[in-house]
Amino acid sequence: MNVKELIASELVRLGIKDVFGMPGDGEGLLEACFSSPQLSVYPASDQRLGLAMASGYSLAKKSLACYLVTQGPALANIAMPLLEAKSQCLPLLIIGEGVSTVLKGSLAFQEFDSMSFMSPLTKWIYRVESVERLQWALDQAVQMALNDKPGPVYVEIPVNLLNMDIDSSMSVLPIQEEKHFTPVKFIPSEVKMKYLSELINKFEKIVIIAGAGCLMSGARTELADFAEMIGAAVLCTASGRGSVVEDSKNYLGLSGLYLSPLVKPLLEDADMFIFIGSQCEETAMMNISEFLCEKVVCAVNVAAEDLVRNFPHINCGIVGDAKLTLRALIPNVRAKHNIDWHNKIMEVKKNCFSDAKNQFQIFDNYPVFHLCKSLVQVSKKQKFNLVFENGINEMWLYIYPFLVSSNINYFCPGEHTGLGIAYGNALGLSVATQDPSIVVTGDGAFYFSISSLSVAAELNKGFTAIVLNNESLGWPKYHQCRRGISCGVDFRFAPNLKTLAEAYNVRYFKPLSFAELSENIAASIEGSRRSQVSLIELDIKSKEYYPRSVLDLYSGEV
Repeated sequence: MNVKELIASELVRLGIKDVFGMPGDGEGLLEACFSSPQLSVYPASDQRLGLAMASGYSLAKKSLACYLVTQGPALANIAMPLLEAKSQCLPLLIIGEGVSTVLKGSLAFQEFDSMSFMSPLTKWIYRVESVERLQWALDQAVQMALNDKPGPVYVEIPVNLLNMDIDSSMSVLPIQEEKHFTPVKFIPSEVKMKYLSELINKFEKIVIIAGAGCLMSGARTELADFAEMIGAAVLCTASGRGSVVEDSKNYLGLSGLYLSPLVKPLLEDADMFIFIGSQCEETAMMNISEFLCEKVVCAVNVAAEDLVRNFPHINCGIVGDAKLTLRALIPNVRAKHNIDWHNKIMEVKKNCFSDAKNQFQIFDNYPVFHLCKSLVQVSKKQKFNLVFENGINEMWLYIYPFLVSSNINYFCPGEHTGLGIAYGNALGLSVATQDPSIVVTGDGAFYFSISSLSVAAELNKGFTAIVLNNESLGWPKYHQCRRGISCGVDFRFAPNLKTLAEAYNVRYFKPLSFAELSENIAASIEGSRRSQVSLIELDIKSKEYYPRSVLDLYSGEV
């Protein structure tokens, strides 16, 4: 046995079943894992795509994913999706091949300061310098990835160590029983819980903002019960979407950048805000911070650092798991029956739906509105995963209530929003779940990840790509046009998507009506269950209609 084979057996011991990566020199860690009958390997043809696949897997499983990477340019190439994964707090175990211990510092082939490079991109890093430290390093890495605030970790193993043969006489590692690590979840102290419940009992007009921590904790039922008991209005951050059943009566869509302007009067009238499982990052706090002055603000989070980062003040910050904290709170808060507050929530909800209906009618020829309605219609008959990015046209999929369905599993990007990551995410979802996946992006993001089409075929995985084609990079083009310039934003020589689909043996649709689009989506979903990839092109050039509420935040017009 060599160390590479030992690592494969260690991954099995740690409860890992699926591994992602890209081949390097052809005799590395990936190949050792492929030779293990207890591990399934999902290789990509591009490191960015592979890391995004691992991220999608982690998002779906709400648990650990493993990615194997070689040294030098292979490691550098995962930076963009790794930035995204860190901002999403995804527990990723990344195991890398490092330059030999004997050659380190000698300008060896593909040598660079990998540890300094990975440090800001991960939660924890460690370079294994001896076989004796290997088991501890992997155990510690998994614990660090899963616990406290989850995140990516990086373990580097020098190539000379990886190629070392181990015979039975060395006995470098003791035989240990299989470990399936799970996060250590904790409940706040009774004193803190008592203080928070007393605060909640004093106020009547409460707004809850749920973040990704609610999703990772599996707190949907507890959050719904808690909100119902205290009569609170509920918003989700983009990464926390899915924490609440979207057709629940108190749900009013997303907070921050994607907040419906019609919800603002309700926030003005609120007397208490409770943030649960949110990092309170910039885009989550847009349109929210202005309403927190002179209001009671409370927060629950597994990481103390996220309790106070972006608040002007905080009345009660509790470190604890979202699900366990809510479960403990419910028996200690009184049921509220504030009719005026309930009626205001219902009025805002009614106004939001009325506004959406009006815009659907006025801009009936806008294909993205057709898409919103088609996705809702199809979801009534079958459940699916929806992965999207946040290009200028995709933003309608975030704004309440243009796309609302409790039968869709939403997967949104983190704070970095790198182009093309959604396609890798969808492939990772296809490994982790049985539900078919739909990706919605602009043509710019699609061109970043065309390789996902061939990788899907190689892995015998299907998904549906819906490409909003405006033959440009929509977001920068909008802002350049406002300044009367055009620099690198138009795709004058873009490939014909039908021809491209045929080249990759992908089913192609170009619907011209709402009815056609709904039929094409339904057919594509059925195809993905048979491991087929479908490409649906929506021609939106010269038909675009942008969400003013989002654009105004970046244009200085508010």
